[in-house]
Amino acid sequence: MENLVIENLTKTYNKSLLIKDISMSVKENEIVSLLGVSGVGKTTIFNIVAGVDKPDSGKILLNGKDITNKPGYISYMPQNNLLLPYKNIIDNVSLPLIIRGERKEEARQKALPYFELFKLASAEKKYPHEISGGMKQRAALFRTYMYSKPIMLLDEPFCALDAITKLSMYEWFSKVSKELKLSVLFITHDIDEALVLSDKIYVISKFPGQIVDVLTPDKTKKEEFLLSSKFMQYKKQILENLRIL
Repeated sequence: MENLVIENLTKTYNKSLLIKDISMSVKENEIVSLLGVSGVGKTTIFNIVAGVDKPDSGKILLNGKDITNKPGYISYMPQNNLLLPYKNIIDNVSLPLIIRGERKEEARQKALPYFELFKLASAEKKYPHEISGGMKQRAALFRTYMYSKPIMLLDEPFCALDAITKLSMYEWFSKVSKELKLSVLFITHDIDEALVLSDKIYVISKFPGQIVDVLTPDKTKKEEFLLSSKFMQYKKQILENLRIL
């Protein structure tokens, strides 16, 4: 079942065409990436999908319902984790529930069972400046999950992390996304990240931004995938489509 369908999005800004005829989809329990260099319109697409920007043409369907230009239907985590520095972690992650009108203590109780899954079991009462970069990203993902929408949009969720932390985050995120049955669309310009995490990859290139390739990586032997010749073949294909080779 396709939860999210993006049909033929086109957008101009100041008479300049930013994206042209973008079509994508995300199925239930699927991780999909939108991969491309900076400036090709990835964030523009996300803003349209989230309902905070309006396309010139095209539409966004969620479970068959047209949600074009209608915010509030999809969870959205921007590049910056936007954790509130004056709130501890449990109050940061339960904020979506409080905004919906739940009492603070009820919201906290609903969030508590997930702290171990998000590897934050010792951080409930800590403040953002007291935890590591990886923990901050997990807290931001936790808060996005608590928004309780069927699709999560993640804008370069791991870009601020060092290479070693990224690898551990990829392993953790793959596990937690399957356990929680998440449906995810994320932006990245990191080819390795897209290949490791994604069930499907849309490659966006050119100016204006257009989808130039769609890949469904075969990760049958997942533990060996990063070091396989198949991984390098996918990477070469993507680089060619991005016109880097």
